[in-house]
Amino acid sequence: ALTPELVLSIAITSKHTTGRARPSGVKVNAGTVLLVPGMTEEHFDRAHCEGIDQLKFIFYDWSRLGDGEAQRYVQWAHERGMTVKMHSGGVSRSGSSRVAGRDVVVAVKPDIVGHISGGPIPPPDDDIVAIIADLPSAHVEVCSSMNYR
Repeated sequence: ALTPELVLSIAITSKHTTGRARPSGVKVNAGTVLLVPGMTEEHFDRAHCEGIDQLKFIFYDWSRLGDGEAQRYVQWAHERGMTVKMHSGGVSRSGSSRVAGRDVVVAVKPDIVGHISGGPIPPPDDDIVAIIADLPSAHVEVCSSMNYR
């Protein structure tokens, strides 16, 4: 299972190993923390102290949306100058979460809406239009390797 300590440790290790590499001179922005249930402000403080500034919701259990945890994560991240990305649509890992469509994405308010045009399971077309309209300041990642329905 993905635990707060595990995902933070992996991100820190990635930041301080892969993040130092410069293949062909290109800077690698490594060390994204996968956001999982049960994280505390201390996890965000530790990530920030390690120079991590990217976090992502993927494989998150959106049946928990009503408990406010995901929204707290976004708040804590913003208080520390971090950017929150969110995988929209569904994920290929079976049973991990419900599709992150308009209701989920707009409730969480990420800085970046990832894979809005798809991945394995894109959000419904009407949800895509609504997400863009409802979150005009969010960046949108369009994926060319998508499910073209």
